[in-house]
Amino acid sequence: MTVELFDEEGKTPLIYVEVEATVKGNEETHLFYGHFDKQPHGEGWREGLGATKPVIIDEMLYGRGGADDGYSIFLMMTAIKII
Repeated sequence: MTVELFDEEGKTPLIYVEVEATVKGNEETHLFYGHFDKQPHGEGWREGLGATKPVIIDEMLYGRGGADDGYSIFLMMTAIKII
């Protein structure tokens, strides 16, 4: 496994992890993406919506938190181990 940190001024840092295949003949590539940062709630939400107020409109869930828990890198490492 190789790990690189890209940290440019004015941009959110990026952690890049590459894991070589361990099974002979397996040439599949899997790309995972997740963010590890914590963003402030910010402004400009549509009327009745907010970052911490989940709302269902036309069977769609609006809000933040379901995938914004900061654990994406651990989930990806677990998924790689299972694959």
